[in-house]
Amino acid sequence: MTRLPPSIGAVETMILGQVNDFSCQVQVLKITPAKRHLDCEPDRYFVELSDSDRFFTAILDTSLNHLVTSDEVKTNSVVRIEDFIIILKMRVLHQEDDIVGDPSVFSTRVLVHALCDDHSNRKGRIGDVYFERLDYGDPPPENIPIFYRRIQKATGKHASDLNSRYIEIADINSESLANFYVIARLSKRSEKTPYFTDSGSGIRQLFVIHDASGDMGIVAWNAAVEKADDMEVGKVYAFYNAGVLRAKDKYNSTTHPYQLTFNANAQFQPVDDDHTIPCLWGSFVDVAHVTLMGEGDMCDIRGIIVSVGEPIKFKPKNADDDDAGQDEKTEQACAFIEFFVADYSGAIGRIVAFEPYLHQVVGQAGRAVSIRRLKWDYRHGPSLMTKSKATNIVFDDEDPDHIALLDWWEENKNARFRLLSGQSTAASNQPTNTTAPVSEMTIADALKDGLVKLDTPHPIIIVGEIEIQSPKELCYQACCDPKCNKRARKIQDRVWSCASCNTTFPKPRLVYNIPITVNDGTGVLKCTAFDAVGRQLFGDNTATLQRLLRSDSLADGEELNQYLQHVAGKYRITVEGSTSSFHLSSGETVSRENWVITRLIPDGAAV
Repeated sequence: MTRLPPSIGAVETMILGQVNDFSCQVQVLKITPAKRHLDCEPDRYFVELSDSDRFFTAILDTSLNHLVTSDEVKTNSVVRIEDFIIILKMRVLHQEDDIVGDPSVFSTRVLVHALCDDHSNRKGRIGDVYFERLDYGDPPPENIPIFYRRIQKATGKHASDLNSRYIEIADINSESLANFYVIARLSKRSEKTPYFTDSGSGIRQLFVIHDASGDMGIVAWNAAVEKADDMEVGKVYAFYNAGVLRAKDKYNSTTHPYQLTFNANAQFQPVDDDHTIPCLWGSFVDVAHVTLMGEGDMCDIRGIIVSVGEPIKFKPKNADDDDAGQDEKTEQACAFIEFFVADYSGAIGRIVAFEPYLHQVVGQAGRAVSIRRLKWDYRHGPSLMTKSKATNIVFDDEDPDHIALLDWWEENKNARFRLLSGQSTAASNQPTNTTAPVSEMTIADALKDGLVKLDTPHPIIIVGEIEIQSPKELCYQACCDPKCNKRARKIQDRVWSCASCNTTFPKPRLVYNIPITVNDGTGVLKCTAFDAVGRQLFGDNTATLQRLLRSDSLADGEELNQYLQHVAGKYRITVEGSTSSFHLSSGETVSRENWVITRLIPDGAAV
């Protein structure tokens, strides 16, 4: 008798392998009585069997009916199958349409009266059995090669009685792993989504779990989804009867090479939380480390929320002034919120939270937080922002790391911290000039001294209010080379060129070119801010601003004004003045004064 490892691979072997009389262990997903056409026919049961990876339906031999009627074998029981008969040849006598069970689980089947000719040379009528629908024709042909599977011997055993071994997530490294369980904290769960395939349809749900060694994704199907309804994010559970598969991007948001899959035999049992598993697993970095990051980078942050700003509200595009009250429209229109986090590094970082994370941080100032998968941004300086469906925010006052942070904050909250604002980064978006300005001046003095006419740009600091009024342009299509930033020209569809680099490329970059008016009370200065400063003000929103600026919609115009009003305010501004000359076709030379903003820091911020 061939011995198989418990569970994994059993179904595939039984379906594909032409073998007899072997033993394996599978779980019963469902038991359905077979329909009797004559009163004299014996009771028969269809059993849906799974090895945590695949499942199939077999008919239970009548000699084993007592296992079902006595409840020794029932739904979710694990059974050891022996003497499994595979019949290779069948002669169909006639067929009738019939449906067994729930069509979403059991596909339409055909009632077949057949004779068998199996490996054991045991011949004779096997009774009324069901097979997947086939087009036999009329009259039906003989000797159709169908696999009919009948369980000859079976013993029942409840899943919780199995000798499973505990394994850490980091040690899950093979699809052949079986008979194990994981103790982990539930990090995240998705919404339930329907699926439709050639073999059927149902519901699936995605989860992320983690322990002290790492994290990984879970895909739950149908009955397993229902069992998981009572699980809460942040709680610790033991996960039994999982299958292991190679991770697929569409089901998995972690970096683990494998993922777990749960079917109807899944078991999720709550476990007492002794806080040996961190509230959130990840590669946590100091806030100060954000200055070393660049576009496309992600990180995990753990610290104290120092302050939380007010939500930035936009008017909903589909709101009707007459149908919705102002309070209702304001509630619907929250777009994002800024909050600030400090940690042991002595730095305070800005984090921008978008929906659905916005409301998680409102009113949480002074609490310790762990945030996983934040995306690098450049909003008033190197900062971070939430990423849709990827970021996790966890508050747990009993987590040891959080307790230590709270104790540290009590002792140091009056210390001076460095705000990551208006700084360049090592990776990207570095301002055009990082030389410290030599003096702080008023606009009146700068114009009087003629700094704009000097041969060498002379940076100065001006403290004043900035405003962006009715801009004709906020960004432009630029060369694909980040070191160039010259305007690109469209030659034809999907072909752009840069005269400066003498190159062509399929897609340009949108970079900022923002007209800003500075007023310090002594005068007004019309300046230009390029990409680095634009990202300090608006983050990575060039496409959004471009769309709003070109739109004729009143709602879009109001939304654009909200963006512009949000960045208006008092700043310490580093500007450089220069004079450019160009010749007209008439031979006349024209000079133009240019003031370029190279750095912006909110007035009063620590630097």
